[in-house]
Amino acid sequence: MIFSTQPARRRRVWQMEQFRILIIDDSLVIRGMMTNILSADREILVIGAASSAEQALLMLKDNPADAVTLDMEMPGVTGLQLLPILHRLDIPAVLISGHASEGSDLCGSALVMGAYGCFNKADAVREPATLIALVKAAARHKATIGKANAAAMHRVQDNADRAADRMGLRREWHAAHNEPPHGAR
Repeated sequence: MIFSTQPARRRRVWQMEQFRILIIDDSLVIRGMMTNILSADREILVIGAASSAEQALLMLKDNPADAVTLDMEMPGVTGLQLLPILHRLDIPAVLISGHASEGSDLCGSALVMGAYGCFNKADAVREPATLIALVKAAARHKATIGKANAAAMHRVQDNADRAADRMGLRREWHAAHNEPPHGAR
């Protein structure tokens, strides 16, 4: 046995920042497949897999994500219905669907509703690198926006509130959108 009075050398371990991704899909098989594909990239940390929109929101409350993959067709709240909520929470979403293809009406609607991008489920197995790149781009998008976006959105909201006040519409606008007036937050 060897004894020493000198402290043991500590190896310096380089830790890379990982993108935190939540998978939202009602299919257990697809959740497993997506977890395997995304976890293969060392820059991605899959923080969980939710089987419904409701479960996803509960998970996001305690475990923030940099981006999510989102199934379009789920029982209860659909992926398209969840998109505006995720957009308000500033969580980029990549819509994953068997009906998603470049230029499709579905993708167009999803992008208008706040999706970062769309990807066809069948292509996930054939082109995992493309899916990984899209998910990482969505997560980077959130990181890039950060505080600058929050400050800009605050200025936009202030300007919108002033304009609504001038027209006497501020209270009606917020009532129609179920939001408290900006100054009341």
